[in-house]
Amino acid sequence: MLVVIFGAGASYDSVAPRFAEAEHAEVWRPPLARQLFEARPGTFGPAMQKFPVARALFMRLDAAIARGILVEDEIQRIVDEIGDDELGIRQLTGLRFYLQQIIWDAGTQWSRAAFGQTNYVILSDAIERWRRRHNEEVTYLTFNYDLMLEDALEPFFAITGFESYVAGPTRLIKAHGSVDWGHAVVQRALNGAGDHRRDLIYNAPSWWREASGWYRFVGSNISTPGPRREAAHELLYPALALPTTGKLGFECPSDHLAALEDNIKRMTTLLVIGWRAQERHALALLAEARQAITGLVVSGTAESAASIAAVLGETMPRLEAQTAGGFTDLVKQPDAVTAFLNEALR
Repeated sequence: MLVVIFGAGASYDSVAPRFAEAEHAEVWRPPLARQLFEARPGTFGPAMQKFPVARALFMRLDAAIARGILVEDEIQRIVDEIGDDELGIRQLTGLRFYLQQIIWDAGTQWSRAAFGQTNYVILSDAIERWRRRHNEEVTYLTFNYDLMLEDALEPFFAITGFESYVAGPTRLIKAHGSVDWGHAVVQRALNGAGDHRRDLIYNAPSWWREASGWYRFVGSNISTPGPRREAAHELLYPALALPTTGKLGFECPSDHLAALEDNIKRMTTLLVIGWRAQERHALALLAEARQAITGLVVSGTAESAASIAAVLGETMPRLEAQTAGGFTDLVKQPDAVTAFLNEALR
């Protein structure tokens, strides 16, 4: 059983330099956690203007990051401060809609600049060929909201409903949610397609509690899934877990989480790409792996890879992990990925 974990560093380093350095590409580069609140002209900045209720949070978070505070720590502090305060709930809802928009748009534009030729494509192809050859199982666990991994898996992984994410020998689990996932609230007063995000934000103190189920957005700039039930209209809140260090950070269907718990207990091989291993809730889940595991930790520098491997080693004492450079360096040698996977089978 192979488990592949992706963090923000994977999407950040997901295209070859010749695409990343193309004109205008850099402004759409998927952000690392510390870059989420950069007021990039033409991209993130205009998105911030669309959600005025959350602008104070954007500025507070940007200032905290400038002081060297981890964004996860500061958002956790904000969440704890807000509690049940109605203004605070509106601010956090605006923050979620902002994250949904910038990550959706950044992932789409970044991938488009590379004509869809992302590192996710070559890696998942190499893994799928290996999986079929050895009749193995693979679980992709991503903490990213974007859709680049789904796009890469499309040739051999059809998403037809939420159950299909975990139905086959190749599984995809988005532990912190996805830009195209939402919880629905039914409002009879707001009929007609369009952008109802301001209404959703203003009414979040009451509507958020009513939102339920798992649905998919059809675009980043609207808040309607489409189907009507009688005279009612369904609106969606983003199903995104805010990046925090707290214990309650998962945002995915219960059967996805159950599948993940089972897969971690059966995991024999672990590949980690661009994940900093900061979330306590995720580390607690990985700590359930008591078995011997062969691992490879891929990060931007040798120092960061070694640091992440050390954290994971403390979490999973029977993990034996190698380290490597960034995502782009890894996929330059897809045969090396296959060699690592073959070696892990022995």
